[in-house]
Amino acid sequence: MKIRKYARVLSAMVLFCGLGVGAKAEALGGISVTVPFAFVASGKTLPAGTYNVTRLTLTKSDLFWLTRRDTGASVLLVPSQGESARADTPEVTFLRVGDVRFLSMIQTGQNIYNLHVTHSAITEAATRSRSNNSVTVGSGDVVIR
Repeated sequence: MKIRKYARVLSAMVLFCGLGVGAKAEALGGISVTVPFAFVASGKTLPAGTYNVTRLTLTKSDLFWLTRRDTGASVLLVPSQGESARADTPEVTFLRVGDVRFLSMIQTGQNIYNLHVTHSAITEAATRSRSNNSVTVGSGDVVIR
Protein backbone atom coordinates (compact mmCIF):
# COMPACT_ATOMS: atom_id res chain seq x y z
CA MET A 1 0.00 0.00 0.00
CA LYS A 2 2.85 2.39 0.77
CA ILE A 3 4.28 1.81 -2.71
CA ARG A 4 0.96 2.69 -4.37
CA LYS A 5 0.65 5.84 -2.27
CA TYR A 6 4.23 6.77 -3.12
CA ALA A 7 3.60 6.12 -6.83
CA ARG A 8 0.49 8.30 -6.79
CA VAL A 9 2.29 11.15 -5.05
CA LEU A 10 5.22 10.84 -7.45
CA SER A 11 2.88 10.80 -10.47
CA ALA A 12 1.07 13.88 -9.18
CA MET A 13 4.37 15.69 -8.61
CA VAL A 14 5.57 14.82 -12.11
CA LEU A 15 2.27 16.00 -13.55
CA PHE A 16 2.36 19.30 -11.66
CA CYS A 17 6.02 19.85 -12.56
CA GLY A 18 5.08 19.17 -16.16
CA LEU A 19 2.30 21.72 -15.98
CA GLY A 20 4.73 24.22 -14.48
CA VAL A 21 7.05 23.90 -17.45
CA GLY A 22 4.25 23.64 -19.98
CA ALA A 23 6.02 25.94 -22.40
CA LYS A 24 8.84 23.40 -22.66
CA ALA A 25 6.61 20.34 -22.89
CA GLU A 26 5.92 18.99 -26.33
CA ALA A 27 3.28 16.45 -27.31
CA LEU A 28 4.82 14.18 -29.90
CA GLY A 29 3.17 11.77 -32.28
CA GLY A 30 1.54 8.83 -30.66
CA ILE A 31 0.22 5.45 -31.59
CA SER A 32 -3.22 3.93 -31.48
CA VAL A 33 -3.78 0.33 -30.37
CA THR A 34 -6.79 -1.89 -29.93
CA VAL A 35 -6.33 -4.12 -26.90
CA PRO A 36 -8.68 -7.14 -26.91
CA PHE A 37 -8.34 -7.86 -23.18
CA ALA A 38 -8.30 -6.11 -19.81
CA PHE A 39 -4.84 -5.08 -18.63
CA VAL A 40 -3.00 -3.22 -15.88
CA ALA A 41 -1.09 0.03 -16.53
CA SER A 42 0.44 2.14 -13.76
CA GLY A 43 -1.39 0.06 -11.16
CA LYS A 44 -4.81 0.67 -12.72
CA THR A 45 -6.87 -2.08 -14.37
CA LEU A 46 -8.18 -0.95 -17.73
CA PRO A 47 -10.83 -2.67 -19.86
CA ALA A 48 -10.39 -3.89 -23.42
CA GLY A 49 -10.72 -1.14 -25.99
CA THR A 50 -8.94 1.23 -28.36
CA TYR A 51 -6.32 3.42 -26.74
CA ASN A 52 -4.19 6.34 -27.88
CA VAL A 53 -0.66 6.42 -26.52
CA THR A 54 0.74 9.96 -26.64
CA ARG A 55 4.33 10.76 -25.74
CA LEU A 56 5.13 13.95 -23.86
CA THR A 57 8.73 15.04 -23.77
CA LEU A 58 9.78 17.23 -20.89
CA THR A 59 13.29 18.51 -20.39
CA LYS A 60 15.02 15.16 -19.80
CA SER A 61 12.29 12.57 -19.45
CA ASP A 62 9.51 11.06 -21.50
CA LEU A 63 6.01 10.47 -20.18
CA PHE A 64 3.08 8.82 -21.89
CA TRP A 65 -0.65 9.46 -21.67
CA LEU A 66 -2.68 6.32 -22.28
CA THR A 67 -6.19 7.45 -23.21
CA ARG A 68 -9.21 5.32 -24.01
CA ARG A 69 -10.86 6.70 -27.13
CA ASP A 70 -14.52 6.16 -26.31
CA THR A 71 -14.50 7.36 -22.69
CA GLY A 72 -11.50 9.69 -22.58
CA ALA A 73 -10.30 7.99 -19.38
CA SER A 74 -6.53 8.25 -19.13
CA VAL A 75 -3.55 7.18 -17.07
CA LEU A 76 -0.04 8.64 -16.88
CA LEU A 77 2.78 6.22 -17.67
CA VAL A 78 6.34 6.85 -16.51
CA PRO A 79 8.70 4.58 -18.48
CA SER A 80 12.31 3.83 -17.81
CA GLN A 81 14.74 5.45 -20.22
CA GLY A 82 14.05 4.74 -23.88
CA GLU A 83 16.36 2.92 -26.25
CA SER A 84 16.51 2.89 -30.03
CA ALA A 85 14.07 0.56 -31.74
CA ARG A 86 15.30 -2.05 -34.20
CA ALA A 87 12.14 -1.88 -36.30
CA ASP A 88 9.90 1.06 -36.97
CA THR A 89 6.67 -0.81 -36.24
CA PRO A 90 4.84 0.78 -33.29
CA GLU A 91 3.54 -1.75 -30.79
CA VAL A 92 2.84 -2.43 -27.15
CA THR A 93 3.80 -5.55 -25.24
CA PHE A 94 2.25 -7.11 -22.15
CA LEU A 95 3.66 -9.29 -19.40
CA ARG A 96 1.17 -12.03 -18.63
CA VAL A 97 0.91 -13.54 -15.14
CA GLY A 98 -1.96 -16.03 -14.99
CA ASP A 99 -5.00 -14.16 -16.28
CA VAL A 100 -3.55 -10.70 -15.59
CA ARG A 101 -1.72 -8.76 -18.29
CA PHE A 102 0.57 -5.84 -17.41
CA LEU A 103 1.54 -3.21 -19.98
CA SER A 104 5.32 -3.64 -20.01
CA MET A 105 6.66 -2.00 -23.17
CA ILE A 106 5.76 0.74 -25.65
CA GLN A 107 7.56 0.87 -28.97
CA THR A 108 7.12 4.01 -31.00
CA GLY A 109 8.49 4.29 -34.51
CA GLN A 110 11.88 5.33 -33.12
CA ASN A 111 12.24 4.14 -29.52
CA ILE A 112 11.39 1.38 -27.09
CA TYR A 113 10.20 2.37 -23.60
CA ASN A 114 10.03 -0.22 -20.82
CA LEU A 115 7.42 0.16 -18.10
CA HIS A 116 8.29 -1.14 -14.65
CA VAL A 117 5.96 -3.80 -13.29
CA THR A 118 6.47 -4.12 -9.56
CA HIS A 119 7.44 -7.40 -7.99
CA SER A 120 4.52 -7.10 -5.57
CA ALA A 121 2.03 -6.75 -8.46
CA ILE A 122 3.46 -9.86 -10.12
CA THR A 123 3.37 -11.79 -6.85
CA GLU A 124 -0.22 -10.74 -6.19
CA ALA A 125 -1.33 -11.78 -9.69
CA ALA A 126 0.48 -15.12 -9.36
CA THR A 127 -1.15 -15.75 -5.98
CA ARG A 128 -4.62 -15.08 -7.43
CA SER A 129 -3.85 -17.38 -10.35
CA ARG A 130 -2.66 -20.16 -8.04
CA SER A 131 -5.99 -20.04 -6.26
CA ASN A 132 -7.57 -20.65 -9.69
CA ASN A 133 -5.13 -23.55 -10.28
CA SER A 134 -3.37 -21.94 -13.26
CA VAL A 135 -0.15 -19.99 -13.15
CA THR A 136 1.44 -18.89 -16.40
CA VAL A 137 4.11 -16.23 -16.55
CA GLY A 138 5.30 -14.99 -19.90
CA SER A 139 5.31 -12.26 -22.45
CA GLY A 140 4.14 -12.55 -25.97
CA ASP A 141 0.79 -10.78 -26.13
CA VAL A 142 1.64 -8.03 -28.59
CA VAL A 143 -0.83 -5.60 -30.06
CA ILE A 144 0.39 -3.91 -33.21
CA ARG A 145 -1.01 -0.65 -34.54
